[in-house]
Amino acid sequence: MFACPNCDDTALVKGRTAAGLLWGCPDCDGRAITLSMLRRQAPVEYVGALWRQVRAASDGFRSPKDCPSCRRRMVEVASPAPVEGIELDVCDACHFVWFDPGELDSLPRPDAVAVEPEPELDPRVRQQVAIARAGQMRELAEEPLAPPGEWWQVVCSLLGMPVEERAERVTAWPLLTWSLGLAMVLVTVGGMVGGNLGELIRDFGLLPSDWGRHHGLTFLTSLVLHGGVVHLLGNLYFLLVFGDNSEEALGRGKYAALLLLAGLVGDLCHMVVDPRASTPLVGASGAISGILGYYAMRFPHVRIVYFLRFYYIFRFIRLNVRWALAIWIGLQLLGAWKQVAGFTNVSAIAHLGGVAVGLGFFWFDRWWSERGTVETYLENGRLVTRRRPGGPPGG
Repeated sequence: MFACPNCDDTALVKGRTAAGLLWGCPDCDGRAITLSMLRRQAPVEYVGALWRQVRAASDGFRSPKDCPSCRRRMVEVASPAPVEGIELDVCDACHFVWFDPGELDSLPRPDAVAVEPEPELDPRVRQQVAIARAGQMRELAEEPLAPPGEWWQVVCSLLGMPVEERAERVTAWPLLTWSLGLAMVLVTVGGMVGGNLGELIRDFGLLPSDWGRHHGLTFLTSLVLHGGVVHLLGNLYFLLVFGDNSEEALGRGKYAALLLLAGLVGDLCHMVVDPRASTPLVGASGAISGILGYYAMRFPHVRIVYFLRFYYIFRFIRLNVRWALAIWIGLQLLGAWKQVAGFTNVSAIAHLGGVAVGLGFFWFDRWWSERGTVETYLENGRLVTRRRPGGPPGG
């Protein structure tokens, strides 16, 4: 179900015109339409100029409005000539164009611009054009194997860490993400410098056989404690890379709830497997796994870059974030089998519990934001929309 970029709690209603489908908001009267449908309603030259502006501005200013489909921040550009004085919001991933009330009616019609026939090209020019197009196609084919754009991303990828591409730039400081990361660093590094990290882990790590120690506070203290530098840096990387966008999308309140719930469920899953275990459980992996699950569902346009090492194959590969999550879950299932068999001390079961919370949190949050918004029905042959009772506040 598509959501209105202006009215967050309102679902768009699908309609049909002579030119094709569009989606309208029954509250603000805005309209969403795909570029392919827009070509039927406006001159091809106009739509082409609009898309060129979007491509040129895709790395620049982002509109505060979310795409009705993927919920990614859209690109805001000025409408090309002959329409002046309006700003349009376009999603460069889903190709949705959002028109505020009245803007769609101001577009030129297909017959408003005379289309001149293209001049006949010289054979040598046609050959050069064909060579240029072949080069572009070759670049597109090689692009999935190219290294990431930033030097630090290349370094992280070579070290085996996933790198995100096509991610939105956050517009506010992710204070909660940074605070959790800072707490992890201060507690773990402080214990290492003081030479008492092992004692801290024994005292404040989560023991399944004695989970009520310190009045149950070990469920929280175990989140910021880590077993060493590698453990700390790995969790810190995933938290900072995927946590900032998740915090901005959810807001700090919901984001805090996601972290706590994912961490708690991860701990409980670990305890269920071996309730009499006396080895302390430490680390924020369960909570961060919740972030990964939510992130993959909330930002489906993101790609994840890996550096593949397989026998004599060394290359960068790119996966859609949801495929990357599916592979990661498969690895965690394998790790859970090893954990139950006693081959590893890494709690993959806690990771699975956390990611399940992240996935469920996404669907519940979407359902809650869309519940009781509008219903559509036919009355005397006309399409009517009205708000259902019991919807979220603000309607």
